[in-house]
This record gives sequence, structure tokens and C-alpha cells, in this order.
Amino acid sequence: MLHSVIILNKSIGESKRIKVHTGYTCNSNCQFCYYLARIHEPLLPEKLLLEEIKLARRLNWEDIDFTGGEPTIVPYLERLISTAKAEGFKDIAIITNGIRLVDREYFTKLRNAGLNDVLFSLHGANSQIHDSLTRVPGSFNRITNAIGIARELGIKIRTNLTINNLNYTTLPEYAELVSKLGVYTVNFIFFNPWTTKNVELTKLMPKFSDVMPYLEKALDILEANKIPKVNIRYVPYCVFQEKYRKYICDFRDRVYDPDEWADPFQSFSEELASKISKELQNNKKTKIPNIYFAYYKFFVNKYIWTLRDNLRNSPNLLLPSLLAKNEAYQASAANYFDIKKSTCKTCIYFDRCDGIKKEYAALVGTDEFKPIR
Repeated sequence: MLHSVIILNKSIGESKRIKVHTGYTCNSNCQFCYYLARIHEPLLPEKLLLEEIKLARRLNWEDIDFTGGEPTIVPYLERLISTAKAEGFKDIAIITNGIRLVDREYFTKLRNAGLNDVLFSLHGANSQIHDSLTRVPGSFNRITNAIGIARELGIKIRTNLTINNLNYTTLPEYAELVSKLGVYTVNFIFFNPWTTKNVELTKLMPKFSDVMPYLEKALDILEANKIPKVNIRYVPYCVFQEKYRKYICDFRDRVYDPDEWADPFQSFSEELASKISKELQNNKKTKIPNIYFAYYKFFVNKYIWTLRDNLRNSPNLLLPSLLAKNEAYQASAANYFDIKKSTCKTCIYFDRCDGIKKEYAALVGTDEFKPIR
């Protein structure tokens, strides 16, 4: 099995994957969603997204994820995918709730346009749990059927599950399910409220020590079923037994995960999406090219110190100074969202561990966390 610890082997190199944010609009209503307060905002214009795809390729990124919101409700998603293929992207993926992909004809069109990888947001082991979390009746049957279609179409299948109080006791059943579905990568993401509004923290925030027996059993099942890759995100090392720490892939680790996005383009895409979405929502006469290139200039000035004026004429230009900043960028993100106890300084994982979510510390406390020596 390919464990996350291998990601830390820098000989693999940094991720060459970026994300293009298609907007916050969604046809689901997940209780824990980062963008729950924004899912009714307008989609981003096709012209802007096409420019962003071309920019990403000019900057020499090789793999691309389309995300939202929900990308499958974007009417021009097929053209976005075909453009990414024409530009030379190798791994072309969408992150989706799978609701629309139960339409085999539509799914096949996306595959034929260049889609070869899908990250499904499957958040429960059965319809009762998944549908209650998405608040869309029938969404479990739709996503599991869509995964079956993906397998038949020869598309790489990955899954995300957000661990929360409503699903953690069924994690072993979830592991059995994804093993049968032919999933390549399984990501367990602990619920976090970084950008979330309108969510019930007390209802959703699980206690690590309560989750561990179920999660560790799930990991044993995935290991036994030879799932190629398993990641656990946003969890301190000290809550796991040593044998399970190899699965952790936090901020600093994900720089070397080929299935994760390469910052700071991630921030560029999402901040641009936020700006344009607000412009459109306020019914302003948005001049997309002007806003796009103004923000692009800001992005260049802020992050790319070695970029030359002839970027447009240099498709093979490398950005070593940008990529060299990646790990430091991830560390700063971890420091922004998380805290560490004073005793953490004596832990052997101090420089690698993200720490404890600020909201978690306020709601649950920090007694669980002990330095590993």
C-alpha cells in the first residue's frame, strides 16, 4: 500500500496539481460544508475559467482539479475539460458529489472530453448517514451508482469522507464499502470550520479519542483489502498509535502528495472565484478580463519573484522560487488555523505536526494531546 509517509520522501518531488475553482454554487447542502453560506452564489463565467486553465498550464503545472461548489452543474464543464486536455494537462479531475454523474451519457461525454480522474465526496457508509449529511434524499444511491459508472468507464476513483459526530462510528463499514467499489485513494478529513459559516460545531465536531477505535479498525480493513492509497488529514500525531501515523498527510506533507494542489495557485484560484462571485452577486457590470488580469498581476507580484515579462512566450518556464516557497506556505497555513501546547515543543513530530484546531481547543479542550518522545 502507498502510505502517506512516502509522500514525505522529497525525491518524489512537489505536487504538479492545481485546482480551478468554478464557483460556490452547489446542488447539495452538506451540513459541514466550507461554503455553506455561499452555495447559492452565481457560477463563474466560462471565459474567466478558460483563461485560468491556460495560465496554469503556462506556469507549467501538469494536473488539474475542477472544484466548487459543484462543477458538474457548470453548463460548460465539458468545454473546460476539453480545453485542459488540449492545453496538455495529464491528470484531469473533478471533485464532485456525484449526483449528476449517475447520468451515464453525461458522464461519458466528460470522459471523452478528457476526464480521467474523479474525487467523489462520499460521506457515509449507507444512505441514512450520507443523505442526512448532504440533506439530499437519494444522494447515496446516486453517488455509489456514479462510482460504478466511473469504474466501467476506466476512470480513476478517489473518495473524500469528512469525519464528524454523525458518521465516525460507521467508519469500518465505510472501509468495507469503498473496498468493494474499487476506489484507488481514500481520504479521511477531520471536520474543520476554517471558512465555514452556518454550521453547528457542537453537533459536528468529533473528539479524536472517540473516533480513533473506529478509524483504526477502518484502516486495518483498507490495508487488508490492499487499497493503494490512504490519507488522513488535519489530525495531531499523538492521538494515533504509532502503526497508524504513516497515514497522516497534513499541511506540510501535502506539498509532496501528487493528488493535492500546489499552493499558492490554490489561493489564487479561490480568491479570484470569491472576488468574481461577489461582483456578479451584486449585479455589477463586471469586466472579467480587467479583473482577471488585475488579480493575475497581484498574484505574480506577490508570489513569483523570478517570473519574466515574456511569460506568454515561454510555455516551458519553470518557477523554482515559487515552488521552493510551497512548504513554507503550507507551514504558515497550519500556524494560522492551528495551535500547539507548550509541551508540544518536546514532541518528535513538533516540526511536522499541524497542531490542534483553534475551534477544537475551544470546544473540546486539549487534554488528549501528549508529546511523543
